[in-house]
Amino acid sequence: MKHKQSIEEMIKSRRLELRFWQKIEHYFPALFVLIVPLFQVYRLIQYYIFNSYDGSPFVLTEVSILFICASVILAYIQWKKLAFRFYNIQVTHPQLEEALSVTADELEWGIRKKEENFIQATRNGFLLEGFKGDLITIILLEKGVLINCIGDPDKRVSIWSFMHKVNVRTFMINLYNVVNGTNIAKPEEEYNNWSIGNIAFRLIAYPFCLFLIYLGIFHMIPEGNVVLALVVILVSIYYFYTDLSK
Repeated sequence: MKHKQSIEEMIKSRRLELRFWQKIEHYFPALFVLIVPLFQVYRLIQYYIFNSYDGSPFVLTEVSILFICASVILAYIQWKKLAFRFYNIQVTHPQLEEALSVTADELEWGIRKKEENFIQATRNGFLLEGFKGDLITIILLEKGVLINCIGDPDKRVSIWSFMHKVNVRTFMINLYNVVNGTNIAKPEEEYNNWSIGNIAFRLIAYPFCLFLIYLGIFHMIPEGNVVLALVVILVSIYYFYTDLSK
């Protein structure tokens, strides 16, 4: 009953639900970045309370703010990945099963759960079995299909995965071909990547990332903070890459 309610909630919210420890694993990249601000807090305590730190408290504060902002950006990326994508395509259960079988053979999916209108499959990563990998969730609706692909939260999650889109696209093309008896097709996706909300967020995020890149190249590196500069620059570039490649 609880699992059925969870599926109903996912259909209603169109977002993938995770258990507590799965959420921790999913958001681990953002949580990991917060280690630096926590360490800086320790140094601030040394400076203001124990008078045992000789550095500048303003530098510590600036570094903490940068890493907190990076953590927020990573958390937002991971949060967006939990959203289902809706495809407006009429599908029967036999057609869904056939497309699933074809895709599982092509991409070496392993079926974790398979119910009447709910399917979860996994795909191992390229490095070591049990390390990284993908979790694909498919929900069959009366008038379409919901599909989501994230890093498998039961393994080590990575935000640098290039297989998420491959999993979704391959399955949907196979499903479309089964339904329509074609060889190649690209089903239309009900997703507005340039909605008002997304544009508003980019108007803030893009200038901020450019500012971080400028700060890293012209201020952090000349001052000797090479590692910090590289982290800030790479996080900003990665955000541009993931956003512009959608």
